[in-house]
Amino acid sequence: MAFPLPMNDVPAVLEICRRLDGIPLALELAAARVDAFGVRDLAAHLDDRFHVLTSGRRTALPRHQTLGAALDWSYQLLPEEELAVLRRLSIFAGEFALEAAVAVAVDSHPSDSDIVDHIANLVCKSLIAADPHGEVARYRLLDTTRLYAFEKLKRSGEFQQVARRHAEYYLAFFAPADAESETRPQAEWLRPASRQCARCLGLGIFSGG
Repeated sequence: MAFPLPMNDVPAVLEICRRLDGIPLALELAAARVDAFGVRDLAAHLDDRFHVLTSGRRTALPRHQTLGAALDWSYQLLPEEELAVLRRLSIFAGEFALEAAVAVAVDSHPSDSDIVDHIANLVCKSLIAADPHGEVARYRLLDTTRLYAFEKLKRSGEFQQVARRHAEYYLAFFAPADAESETRPQAEWLRPASRQCARCLGLGIFSGG
């Protein structure tokens, strides 16, 4: 679909592409809604993307006609253990380390190694993005996947338990910071703590989703 793009709309188009993580179907559905919303209003309503992006081609398969249907189809193909891990990891609104993921996703049944295997499988299925560079590998859910899985988490009956595990992990993580501030240079102990704090403050349990 072609349409004129004024220069002052370019930032909104870039925001749409970023928020939709470059997912081809999502971008196609977004393009189909430009005539109704314009690019700036469309970008402003992407928090409600599952209701907004619902105008796929009538000749397409049902799972390609709405964004929600596409994710329903992918979600239903996952084994129950991977479904549970994906739901629980949606509590992270930004990047997270493997240690944090295990602490939040594990419960009384699977082992830590099981959780690691499930995360690896979800990475292979492009449901979790991995950045192995740097001192510690970082993971994140794509924004669209995270919003979808977060709704599943809230409806699952385990939201409070997962939120508590998340809070307990970060409380333990930050606990040594006060003592370290007395014995290490500020820049040295503040750097890792501030990075984790940015992740923590971006979480759905603090921001409302």
